[in-house]
Amino acid sequence: DPQDRSRLLETFTESVKTPGVIRTVEYRLLRKDGEWRYFEATGHNMLNDPHLHGVVLNYRDITERKHAEQALRENESRLEAVITTALNGIITIDAEQRIILFNPSAERIFGCSASDAIGQRLEKFMPERFRHKHEDNIRHYADTGISSRNKGLLDTLYGLRTNGDEFPMEGFISQSQIDGRSFFTVIFQDITERKHAEE
Repeated sequence: DPQDRSRLLETFTESVKTPGVIRTVEYRLLRKDGEWRYFEATGHNMLNDPHLHGVVLNYRDITERKHAEQALRENESRLEAVITTALNGIITIDAEQRIILFNPSAERIFGCSASDAIGQRLEKFMPERFRHKHEDNIRHYADTGISSRNKGLLDTLYGLRTNGDEFPMEGFISQSQIDGRSFFTVIFQDITERKHAEE
């Protein structure tokens, strides 16, 4: 690919100038059958001679990996769009119950920006009288994969806005494992108006 040529040449020129240093670069090649493929090349001046006008070049076809990475980026982009535009609040916490995701609806419901929420413990957004029970429920769910509520439904919950107001909420909890670490995601909604209508 013409856009990759200068970068490729620069990488291997540097490999010649710095003997013993391994440099890696990605680029595209046009195959004889007309198909563009992604390659990863590693250059190494193995003779440790800065005057040697050449390097040992190893390369491999990484097209499938690049396609998988692109698909992953697209999926992440779609997921981010769903999380960002969701009417329900979405909060993800780690095993220590520290918030790592706080979507715009959660910001609106709790009256707190994501930048202020992320890194905080979830208990910050719960009335104090419910915090101990909630922590027990999360630990039980982490150990068993079973919520104490029916099918992950979280009802009879109360949230705490940053202005000190309490409000009723309901939602669902799910657990995921990433690189051996547990994460919990709660999708919830403020049901204040519904409660008032029921009363």
